[in-house]
Amino acid sequence: MEKITEKSIKKNFIFFRELLKSTINNVIEDGDEIAIATFGCIKAGGDALDYIYDFGSNTSSMHNAVQEYESPNNIYHNKDYSDLHYAIDEAIKDLSNHKTELPKAIYVFSAEYNNKQNSSSNAQDNIASANKYNIQIHTIKYDITGYGKHHINHIAQRTNGSDHKTDRKKENGENEFEQGKRNLNDAGIFVKKSYNEIPLRSYGIDYTISFKSSHDKDGKVHALEIKSMDGEKATIGYQSPKANWFLENLLWVCIGGVLILTLIIFLLIYNKKEKEKRAMKQAQELNHLKEEQSRKDNESKEKFQQQEMQMKLIKDKEQAEQNKQLTIQRKKEKEAHLQNMKEEMNRSGNLPVLHFSIGDQHGSITIEEPVFKIGRDKNNDLHINHQTVSRNHLDITFDGKGFNVIDNGSANGTLLNGNKVKQSDLRDGDILQVGEVKIVYSK
Repeated sequence: MEKITEKSIKKNFIFFRELLKSTINNVIEDGDEIAIATFGCIKAGGDALDYIYDFGSNTSSMHNAVQEYESPNNIYHNKDYSDLHYAIDEAIKDLSNHKTELPKAIYVFSAEYNNKQNSSSNAQDNIASANKYNIQIHTIKYDITGYGKHHINHIAQRTNGSDHKTDRKKENGENEFEQGKRNLNDAGIFVKKSYNEIPLRSYGIDYTISFKSSHDKDGKVHALEIKSMDGEKATIGYQSPKANWFLENLLWVCIGGVLILTLIIFLLIYNKKEKEKRAMKQAQELNHLKEEQSRKDNESKEKFQQQEMQMKLIKDKEQAEQNKQLTIQRKKEKEAHLQNMKEEMNRSGNLPVLHFSIGDQHGSITIEEPVFKIGRDKNNDLHINHQTVSRNHLDITFDGKGFNVIDNGSANGTLLNGNKVKQSDLRDGDILQVGEVKIVYSK
């Protein structure tokens, strides 16, 4: 992990420390052998790496070591660059000397900020040493404006490793904190995926190649020389495919097939059209017969429908008259019943009074009708304009013996002396709670 402390780029050190803590908690498993080291500028005659945790598998100790570590503030670390390649070279040597049966890999966390290759160690040296000891190098680059362009990702790509780079651009108006959180999450996913691939990558990477050959298609084995980017050469054998008359003359075969297919299609279309002509003539004759029969059926049907409509009009008129008379009769009966109840209510003594209060407002009203309606609607006998009261909240009715309260399915319900009710008798002093409105029933 790079430990540059120059103020303008110190946030890359904080990013790497948080990524390390996340890796320790979520990726490293029991039995893994881990060492953690930092690097900066090398002091003359000194080591490139500063180990904060030597090889072991105690994740708790690893976490504490990373959490408590602070980059030294001296002339060797308080710079805007580091001896990156020398540090990688030393890490390869230390890991190659470590005895273990596990596959080996190095994770390099660096901003690659103005890193300069020198004569003592460079990227090519890193690649050669890593491949010699079968050590993978995975790189995570914290991308900053003005970084040196030595591209440590090339080291990863040529040592069976993998590489990742943070996103310097903000997305969808995110702030700097949100950008950092997204980059940290993406880097954590990369570390977990590449870490799980270490055993498989230790066997090398397969490549698929394609090329044009000057050899004849004779089915024989021929030599092919391959040259790597490092200049290394290797000769492999490949078998040339055998010539196939059908495939080599595929164009003429296709043309002949198209001509034959075209002739077959023409004959099929001709036969189909002839059949369609005969079928069309038969269909026309049949349609003429059907149309004639349909015309006769429609005339009979229309006549029958007219008769039915006349009968229905007569019945509807009679029914409407009956309904009208029934409505009038029911209205008279209801009015007579209400009048009887009103007279009975007046004979029963003093009419009940409702005392209501809403906050600091108070009022009272006398119940003078056998059906007394309360609600937010203006047509109610007691109009209460309050949001906790339903439009037609409840009725107070007289049944000839006494008064009853009936809740009309209100949203907030009706409480009688603190208990929710649908219908109940009323007695002197009863307290009704209608939403936030308090009503006292007084006889």
